[in-house]
Parts: sequence; C-alpha cells; structure tokens
Amino acid sequence: MANKKKLEEQRLMIENLKRKRRNIFYTAIAIIVAIVVIVGVLVGSGVLQSGSSNDPTSVTSGTWTKVSSSDIGQGGVNIYFLSWQGCPIGASDSFAIYHYFHTNFPSLSNSTMIKAEHFSDPSESPSDIPGLLFHNFTATSSGITYSFHVVYVYGETLPPDGPTSVNAGISTLKAVSGFPSAVINMFIKMETSVTTVGLGNQAIASYAGHLTSSLIVTGPKASYYFEGEMYNPSDISGVSPSTILSSISSYSYILTASSNIQTTVSTVL
Repeated sequence: MANKKKLEEQRLMIENLKRKRRNIFYTAIAIIVAIVVIVGVLVGSGVLQSGSSNDPTSVTSGTWTKVSSSDIGQGGVNIYFLSWQGCPIGASDSFAIYHYFHTNFPSLSNSTMIKAEHFSDPSESPSDIPGLLFHNFTATSSGITYSFHVVYVYGETLPPDGPTSVNAGISTLKAVSGFPSAVINMFIKMETSVTTVGLGNQAIASYAGHLTSSLIVTGPKASYYFEGEMYNPSDISGVSPSTILSSISSYSYILTASSNIQTTVSTVL
C-alpha cells in the first residue's frame, strides 16, 4: 500500500513537471509572437521601414529605415544625432531623445545630457521652437553600453543654402570625433545620394540646400536611419524648454516619438 502511494506521488510530481514545462514553452511562444506582432504593426504603420534590401534607394521622412543588418557603430548601442543649433526639427526631436534616455536611464542627470536650453532660429519656419543642445554621454544597463553622440554642423543660423553649405556641413561632420567613418559615410549617403519620397526625386540635403537633422541608431543586429520630424514642431512653438522638461509626460506626441526610439533600439539589440 505504501509503495502504491509512493508511486502515485511520483506520478503526480512528474505530471506537474511536465505541466510546468508546457506552460513555460507556451509562455515563451506567446512572448515571441507578441514581439513579432508589435514589430509588424510598427512596420505596417510606417514607424519602421524594413525589407530585404539594406541599401535603400529612397526613404520616407519621419520613419526609421533599416540601412544595415550589422553594427556600423562602435559596439553596444549607439545613437548618433546630426543637427544644427538653430534647426526647428532638431529642436523638437531633442525632447524625444531626452525622454528616451531620461526614462530608460534615470541615473543620467540633466546636466550630464543637456548642454543648453534654447530656441530655434526665429528666421526659420516654423519659428521659435524650443529645444535642447546635448553633450555626448554614455549609460549602462544589463551589461550593455548605450552611447549618445551629437554633432552640430552649423550654428544658430544657416549659411546661404546651396552646394557650398552642404559641403561645409560635410566637412564639419567628417572632422567630428566619436563618429566612426561608417556612420559618417552613411549620413552623407542618406542625406546627399538617397532620395526622399515627396521631394521631387531629390535627396534631402539637395532639396534643403544644407545638411538636415537626422539620426542613426546602431546595435549588434542592425543599424537604422531617421530623417525629418518625429512630430509637428509647431505643436510646441513658443513654449519654454524648462516648461516642457518639467511636464514632459503630458506631451503625448513626445512620448510617442520616444517610444519609437525605444522600439528601434530594441530592434537593433
């Protein structure tokens, strides 16, 4: 009788183990499916552009475009920001960049990240857009290094638009430290050689007459490029940078743009 009871206990224990393993397996499958669905939705909605080619012949402003299936950065995760000090788009995008790092790395102080609060060039349209000028900085999470690198290729005002201005910006970009040659070359290619949809078969720098605000995110699995507005800069026209910083969670479009950065970072890991 005792032996039968012991055998029954062993049988139940084995069944419980099998049940737990099945639950773990199904949970893992569910997580994988959820990730695939989320990425699929973002690709379908235009937040991420993907495809078999990592050598795009055109890009759509306001979307993240895959430009390499490998890391063209420096190891870990790197976010490279090309802008100019008076750029209204660079100003508005800066709050999404700030929110991404502030949310994911709360130990980073504002003084570590922010060099200055400012407004965009009032002669540019849209005008008087608040923004943040950044330092370069690094943070670590779960053994992964996340680095932010920035270059401002022009000052508060632009030189006259045209090839001379584009070339001056390229010279400044090439001279900056902390940007690997592969990243520099990718910025130049995407800004001057790859056409932007809706700009009459022109690359964005040719259309604008100067280098424009753009980002490259790199990681172990891929590298992505972004140009243009993350949201409408006019939505924050005239609001002081300090006001936005103190109540940033109330700006839903900034939170959405920050979330899209987070999604892109997750995609390259």
